[in-house]
Order: sequence, then structure tokens, then C-alpha cells
Amino acid sequence: MQKIVTDLETPDVVKKRLETAYSILGNRIKYAGPDCGLAFWPDQDLAFKLLENTAKGINEFNAKKKDQDT
Repeated sequence: MQKIVTDLETPDVVKKRLETAYSILGNRIKYAGPDCGLAFWPDQDLAFKLLENTAKGINEFNAKKKDQDT
């Protein structure tokens, strides 16, 4: 599980996924968040880290998009 959070679900990966989705769907994307089911993870510290990574990725995507729009 730790490898998923630290290697596969980094903020940069989240940002890149949002960029790909945005290139296809544009402004139809209103919300982004992690998959449901985090309450059932065996390690809640890792679940929290995944939420942190998701938030960082979303913030990075929004900042880059804002810079491009101005």
C-alpha cells in the first residue's frame, strides 16, 4: 500500500491525470477527488497521505490552469 501512495499516486501523477481529463472534457470538470473506499484501508495514515497527495495535485493543476488563463 505504501508504494501506491508514495510512487503511484504522487501529486505530479494526480496533476497529469487532471491535465489529460481537462484536455478532453474542458470546463465540464467541476470536482476532482480520490476514489471512495479510503475508510477501509488498513492504514489510515496512508489513506491520509493519499488525500494529501490528491489535494496537492489538484492545487498544482489549478495554479497552472490559472496561469494559462491569464
